[in-house]
Amino acid sequence: MSSAFIEQDYSKEFSLSTWKEIFRFARPHRKNMIFMVFLMVSIAAIDSVNPFFTRWIIDHVIIPGRTSGLLPFSLVYLGVITIQSLIIWQFISQAGRVEMGVCYEIRRAAFRRLQELSYSYFDRTPVGWIMARLTSDTQKLGEVMAWGMIDMTWGTTMMAGLAVLMIIVNWKLALITLSVVPALAIMAVLFQRRILARYRQVRKINSRITASFNEGIMGARTTKTLVRERENLRDFRVVTGEMRDQSIRAALLSAVFLPAVLTFGTIGTALALWSGGSAVIAGTLTYGTLVAFLFASIQFFDPIMELSRVIADIQYAQASAERVVSLVKTEPAIRNCSGASSPTESWPAREASGMKPRVLGRPPPLCPPCASTSAAGPQSAATSPFDTSPSPTRAARRCSTISISRFGPASGLHWSVRQGRARARSSILPAASTSPRADRSRSTR
Repeated sequence: MSSAFIEQDYSKEFSLSTWKEIFRFARPHRKNMIFMVFLMVSIAAIDSVNPFFTRWIIDHVIIPGRTSGLLPFSLVYLGVITIQSLIIWQFISQAGRVEMGVCYEIRRAAFRRLQELSYSYFDRTPVGWIMARLTSDTQKLGEVMAWGMIDMTWGTTMMAGLAVLMIIVNWKLALITLSVVPALAIMAVLFQRRILARYRQVRKINSRITASFNEGIMGARTTKTLVRERENLRDFRVVTGEMRDQSIRAALLSAVFLPAVLTFGTIGTALALWSGGSAVIAGTLTYGTLVAFLFASIQFFDPIMELSRVIADIQYAQASAERVVSLVKTEPAIRNCSGASSPTESWPAREASGMKPRVLGRPPPLCPPCASTSAAGPQSAATSPFDTSPSPTRAARRCSTISISRFGPASGLHWSVRQGRARARSSILPAASTSPRADRSRSTR
């Protein structure tokens, strides 16, 4: 089956429409996501101010050699650390809820679509491909939607806050420190294309491996019967070898990208130390400001490293999102008519349309033929096989038909059929028992 399955190739660098579909699954949890963004903006603001706490303590306590302001500073710093700890605990809780919620919404939508697809879809699509979409790809999307948003919000807010504070304190030194950012952005764009292409190949081969797992387990008896263990092992070794090669190439690109970001960050810190040290020697810059700029430059490039990791994860998740969306948006080959009712329609919906269910075991109203037969009793039935009076069997069948058409497939249907047949037997057998020919036929049986 998997050999005949040709998966769609994706070539777009970044598909905004695909991520719009993924964000649609996060819509039920938008309150948690908004609260999570607020928490990350708050903690990024606190992290941005920390280097300038160090500047104040150096310039006003350490250099002058007095301890008069040390106690108030310690209390303020303790309060800031306490607030930061509470924020961290809260955003971890919110991120866990968003991650599990997004995974649940995606799997529910995909499972609902699988129930609507025709048999031909499952004939041409390997089960392993479907399982990969509902397991590893969905889990990756949930992680990116929760933790990727956290890192992205924290990183961008902290970088913006540090840049603004450095420009306010000393704009010349800030421009020297941030001069490496344009070159870093160009490098990120170049790496982004290659990383996305490699991760697409990884996800495509992962689907084939999952399909091979499923076919090997489900077809184990056939494999043993046809003695195909060696051939199956050889085919599986080829697929896993491709997976290993593509994974190594993707990991190599990510491994090169992160040290490159770190190198540019180190260059920015070195420029700040060189220019700021010269200013300190010239007496135009304080020691506290130089230390604050060094800490700020290090903290400025730390979020860049986190953002580079998030970008790599987004490239990986882009390949997963494309395949999950393709499953959810697959159109069924066969659709019901517009006026057809679903077999799983609930009774409340039927009550709203005027149909009232009956409790199982409670007899439904008899139709006129059955009512007249029941009132006349079994002896009123025809005593001769040549009698042309209405047959109680036909009346019972009409009663069953009326019960099915009026009351639906539940509550009273089985009672009506069972009671109709019982009335038919009770009406025919006593009349037939008066015939000697019938008695002799039963005795011979």
